[in-house]
Amino acid sequence: RSCVDKKEAIPELFKLKDEITAKYLARLSKMNKLQDYSPFLASYLSTNYPIGVEIPGQYKGFERPNPSRHITISCFEPTIRIFTSLRKPYELRILGSDGKRYKFLVKAGED
Repeated sequence: RSCVDKKEAIPELFKLKDEITAKYLARLSKMNKLQDYSPFLASYLSTNYPIGVEIPGQYKGFERPNPSRHITISCFEPTIRIFTSLRKPYELRILGSDGKRYKFLVKAGED
């Protein structure tokens, strides 16, 4: 036997469903078009430039870098995620020449 009254449980389940849906929709609304923030990055394609731009963070310690083995930026994903914290940093995603996606947290106006 169940300790839960079914007549009371059903409205609670609908309430929970509505809360989850609202949170999901709020998260979607924080996705913005990169085009609105940087038309240059939104339209960037590595094939339009003779020299590639490396994805940041590939240099390690005191080793001599070998740029020929470094991954370059192919393009940027068309959406960015804005965080709701005080400085409103955003998540920028880059598609690398190796086919992988790289996430970066970007904060502006910190100088």
